[in-house]
Amino acid sequence: MKKEIELRVKFKNPAKFGVWMRENAELIGEQEQIDWYLEPCSSPYVYEGKNGKLQADKWLRVRVENNINASVCLKSVVRGDDEEYLYSNEYELKVDDGDSALKLFEGLNYKKVIEINKKRKDWKYKDLIISEDFIEGLGGFVELELYKGDLGYNEGIRYIENFLQEVLSMDYEIVKGGYPQLVWDKIK
Repeated sequence: MKKEIELRVKFKNPAKFGVWMRENAELIGEQEQIDWYLEPCSSPYVYEGKNGKLQADKWLRVRVENNINASVCLKSVVRGDDEEYLYSNEYELKVDDGDSALKLFEGLNYKKVIEINKKRKDWKYKDLIISEDFIEGLGGFVELELYKGDLGYNEGIRYIENFLQEVLSMDYEIVKGGYPQLVWDKIK
């Protein structure tokens, strides 16, 4: 199990951010990803929260990267006292064939809920993986994920926020919600 501690942001000047990345971080990969989020027909994961936004306490995802690599991931959401998303415990495994994984889940009476098409560039900077994402229908975002395993949630978020403020010192907006929620809100 991996604890996913991350922040998603939109920069007001993405070009300035891109220059900083090329000068300071190490490019570790580029990929095109298709993510399908699924839920069981008999007991759906997705529901509308009190705020009218898409919520889920579990996310089951089948991802295909560059039409070659595939994985299945279950994200189990951990929420704070105010029911706001904090982080996810993530259980992921590689599979040989994304289409076969989808058929397996459909055979178990799961249905596709959301599809996300993404172009991603991953960068490494100190204890962060910084992903520049372009989501079809939504635009550009940056995910900053702490991969240092010994920090708790609050300390990890503070680490990322300090990086954003001290190292980058650029105008940005923290984006609440994951890509499935953002896509859902747009099509709703």
